[in-house]
Amino acid sequence: MSPHTAVSELSSRIRLEPFTAADIDRILSWIDTPESLLQWAGPTFKYPLDRAQLEAHLASANVAEPNRLIYKVIDDSDGEVVGHIELSALDRFHRSARLSRVLIGSQTMRGQGLAAEALNLILNIAFEVYDLNRVELYVYDFNAEAIHCYERAGFRPEGLLREVVRIGDDFWNVQVMGLLARDWRRKMAS
Repeated sequence: MSPHTAVSELSSRIRLEPFTAADIDRILSWIDTPESLLQWAGPTFKYPLDRAQLEAHLASANVAEPNRLIYKVIDDSDGEVVGHIELSALDRFHRSARLSRVLIGSQTMRGQGLAAEALNLILNIAFEVYDLNRVELYVYDFNAEAIHCYERAGFRPEGLLREVVRIGDDFWNVQVMGLLARDWRRKMAS
């Protein structure tokens, strides 16, 4: 199975396809404040987000031996791109990766369970295509909706990094969460 293959039984509404330079303008339209950039990408990019930053990020992704896989989330009903999701820090020796930059960018599509479906698709790629043992993620502790979505996918809280990033005069805490392949497979079998 190709890393770009999303198992159709896991989602009847969306599919994942590789993110390309042609998708950059859409991301730029979704990320329009320093807070939205930090919440989506952590400290990876600097505000204002621009094409050059995303092109540099994309350069090492979706290649023969990538350290990150970047996908767009596509609504199967009309072919519209509605979101974005990545598997980064891909470490084949330790069989681990980090889930990152999860976003349903289309405001009209939020709250419909599409992020959960995108998670299942990318976790299938992580655990079944790449045979990873562990996927972790970092999420800001105030983002209760995202934390709930991750917990439903099987992620467990593993720790709190206090005041790890600064936004203006405030500092945000980061919740570390992890999911092991055996737990994901058990959840998918039930």
